[in-house]
Amino acid sequence: MEYSLVFAGLAAGSLLIALGLFGAVIYTPFGYSLQDTVATAITGACLQVGNLIVVASVTAITFDLLTMAGVEFSLVLPASLGYAVFHLVLYRSSVSVTRLQGTPFDPETALSSESLRQITPNRLQALGARGRKGS
Repeated sequence: MEYSLVFAGLAAGSLLIALGLFGAVIYTPFGYSLQDTVATAITGACLQVGNLIVVASVTAITFDLLTMAGVEFSLVLPASLGYAVFHLVLYRSSVSVTRLQGTPFDPETALSSESLRQITPNRLQALGARGRKGS
């Protein structure tokens, strides 16, 4: 019961990260419209909050396991390590999403995996089929 909130946070953070990445994969901003701004803001917020929750959960689990093993640390070390890891992961994911959104969505390439085809809405699959017919 002691770890229930930590594992729930880990699951919720992972879900937010997946939601942010899925949004980045299916939507490519084309300009400075309100729709582009909202989509980019939601993607960024999901990634940031998800990363924060996941890093905090993993840091809590790791340092609690170390404490149970008899290795004790000052509270400054887990907080500093969590802060550094959070910012490194956030920077890396932001760079990846920026690179991903820099190229237009190509359903034929992006939906080549059968597992992606199964979870993708039919309208995206139809868009990919329409793109292949016109080629």
